Amino acid sequence: MTPDRRYEIEFEMTADGIAEASRLFQRRQYLLIGAAGIFELGIALLLVAIGADIVIAIMVAVVGLFSLALTQTPVILKWRIGRMARSILGTTAKAEIDSTGFKFTNSQSSAHIEWNGLTDVRENDKIVLLVRDRRPYAWIPAAAFGTPERREEIVSFMRAHIAAAHPARSDAA
Repeated sequence: MTPDRRYEIEFEMTADGIAEASRLFQRRQYLLIGAAGIFELGIALLLVAIGADIVIAIMVAVVGLFSLALTQTPVILKWRIGRMARSILGTTAKAEIDSTGFKFTNSQSSAHIEWNGLTDVRENDKIVLLVRDRRPYAWIPAAAFGTPERREEIVSFMRAHIAAAHPARSDAA
């Protein structure tokens, strides 16, 4: 670990970014609800095939389609985010990362957390998400890092500091 490193990353708060962080954090729930939606559609088809009441089959199909729409289409999630987070959308956020921890600042708040307060860094090709216990703490769009190499460097830096702050957990893994 290099304790004297310091990184600053600025980016725009967008509904797409918040939606992607939500999808990354809750991917298991999204998969389960999506699978339930497909199952419900299958039940609706089965009900039609066996000649059951068409109204019941339609109700089951509507529930299945609603489950799929909630989890598999970003439109509804982005709409909800637009309503709930309108005060920060379009504003600039800043992440400051160094050996003491992670500082996240946006137009509404500023918070610093030491590495022992974070438990995980999750990522996909669009987002890097910092997790505190079982809750998302902060996110950074992958594009804000500039290059994949810089992203990998900073993510490795954060993971190393989180692991060092939780030696018992690191040894158990």
